[in-house]
This record gives sequence, C-alpha cells and structure tokens, in this order.
Amino acid sequence: MAEESKGMLWLGIENGGLCLFDGVSKFSSLVKDDFDETTISSNSCHVIYQDKSRNMWLGMYAGGISLYTPTASNFIHYKHTSFNTSLSNNNVLSLLEDSDDNLWVGTDGGGLNNLNRKTGLFSHYKTNPVNPNSIRGNHILSIIEDAEGNIWTGTWGTGISVLNKSGRLLKHFDTKTVSAKGTIGSDNVWILYRDKQNKIWIGTFGGGVNVYDPATQQFTHYKPSNHAGGISENISAFLEDREGNMWIGAYGGLYRYDAAKNNFKKYIHTVDKSSLSNNNIASLYEDHAGNLWIGTFFGLNLFNKRNETFNIFNTNEGLPGEIVFAIQEDRVGRLWLSTSNGVSRFDLRDKTFRNYTVEDGLQGKEFKAHSVVKARYG
Repeated sequence: MAEESKGMLWLGIENGGLCLFDGVSKFSSLVKDDFDETTISSNSCHVIYQDKSRNMWLGMYAGGISLYTPTASNFIHYKHTSFNTSLSNNNVLSLLEDSDDNLWVGTDGGGLNNLNRKTGLFSHYKTNPVNPNSIRGNHILSIIEDAEGNIWTGTWGTGISVLNKSGRLLKHFDTKTVSAKGTIGSDNVWILYRDKQNKIWIGTFGGGVNVYDPATQQFTHYKPSNHAGGISENISAFLEDREGNMWIGAYGGLYRYDAAKNNFKKYIHTVDKSSLSNNNIASLYEDHAGNLWIGTFFGLNLFNKRNETFNIFNTNEGLPGEIVFAIQEDRVGRLWLSTSNGVSRFDLRDKTFRNYTVEDGLQGKEFKAHSVVKARYG
C-alpha cells in the first residue's frame, strides 16, 4: 500500500494484482495480461517502493520488477532473461533506493542486484563458495543503508553482508563469526532498522534482537536467556517513535526499549480487557499525533501512553479481518489497514471503519505485509 502524489493509494494483493484507490470511493484494478506487455508482470506484488523521482517500483513474485513513472501510462518491466545483465531472479523480496539514487533489489534465490538507471542493466552479487569476498546468501529479505553509505543485507539462513556501493564485501556477520565484539544471534535475519543514533537494529528468527553500534563495532544481544525483562526470539517489526523510544514487535508480544535503563518493558495479552489483544505482532505505526498503533493477529490496538493500556478494535468493532498486516495514514489523517479480509479505512475522529472488499472492486482479500510504503512527499 502506498500513497502517491495525487493522493492515490496503491494496494498490492496476493494473486490479485494491484488496486488503485482515489481516496474517496473508486477502485481501479490492474492485473496481468499475458498478451499486453505494458500491464503489470505478475498478480502477486511482494513489495512497493516509491523513489525520490515519484516512480513506483513493484517487486513481484515470479514477475521481476514493474516500474511505473508519473509521465507514462504503462509499466516497464525488468525480468530475468538469458542475458547476464538482466535481473538475476524474478522473485523480488526487497527494494532500496540509496542516498546516491542507486536501486538495490533483493531476490529470493538470486542474491542482490544493483540497477544502473541510465542503461537499465543490472550488476549481480551472489554467493560464490570459492570466493570468500562474495556476498553471503542469495535470499535477501531486508536492505538498508547505514550512515556511511554502506548497504546492509539481511538474509534467510546466512546472516548479514555489508557492501560498499561498488558491491565490494566489507563485512559479514553470521553465527559462525568469531569476534571479541560479538556477532548476530541467528542467521535468519527478518528485518533491519537504522535508528536516529545510526545504530543498526537486527530482528531475527531464533536469535532475538541484535544491535550493532558502528562507533564501537560492538554487538549487543537481547533475548530471553541473557537479559532482564528478556525479549522474544522471533522479531517481526521495529519502530522508533518521536520521543526516542524503540518499539519491537515480536511473535511473543510487544516491547519498549528504555535506553537509560537498558531494559525492556513487555506488553502481552492477559485476561485484562485493556491488555494487548494478541501476542503476535504484524505491524507498528506512529500517526501524525504521535499515537502508537499495533497491528496484531487479532485486531488493531491503540496504545494509551498515560496508563499504558490498549484500546482494541477487532471484528466486533467493524474491522473486516483479524490480522492487520500493515498500517498507513493518508494526508487527511485516516488510517488505511491491509487485513486478512480486505482493506479498511479507519476514521480517527469517530473511531469507525469503512471496509472495502471484492464488491468494491478489490481483486482479492489477502495482502502482503511489505507492500506498504509512504511516499516521501505524500
């Protein structure tokens, strides 16, 4: 889901293509047409990214990349072909435009790609068993840029690789790394996040939270076995709020990190009706007023800062599906929610839902967790 310059919302749907919503009442459907190369390249969009030039980049399952530019009325495709300068793999999981406007593409099995925007040709960075300086891992789940302009890639099964923008491997971190300054706690890296102090937060499956401090090059680990107020081993989301609190979503609860005390406050579901609605966190979002919203596997939660309780909105209050995959605020202050049963618009003023389903023009009900991007100028 993304909002572009004209206020149009872009919604990526599993096996249903794209829906464009005008913000008022009208959906437009975009689906793959096998006989028309100007349509989208696949009906399953895994990630949507908007660059600084307002272009919309769509990472597809089995369809490579579809590019939409504001000056055109059709899509340009980048796919894997027999040419060695094409996209390395058509299953795209992650996208990043760096500070120098380079586009980096993480694939599921084809490693990392860098697109030359002038020539339309790709450079590939893949695992090479006989080259110790090659990138480690070809399944790239997350890509970020650090404060020095280096590219970090989080992979499934092979840890983290850090490259410069020329593609040279600078560092590699995995559980086999032997260092006095530590390493990551699991080789399954689901999410990477850079905070305001330029520290890199690493969310893993099986190894909890790992934090890398570039000033000291030291790792700190937070997981149940080694830290007071320990955290779940399986991490799904990070959010640093405007007050400097780091919020961590996990399969096991919600956590707030207190840097001054170096510990975590844990919020979980209990018999108390004002507790978190569910311990599996899918999404975190801070709105324009500084409110924290939590998407769980059982409804939407609003955190009350004053008494540290939660207001819960689920199907009883009008939410169409229990799982809230992603949350995005539009320019007039409404929350858009992608759920397990369609799209919903939540009015913050009267706390009401307006739900959209296939009857309103959606092609499907299941939405991808990472197909949500806020336009830089939106």
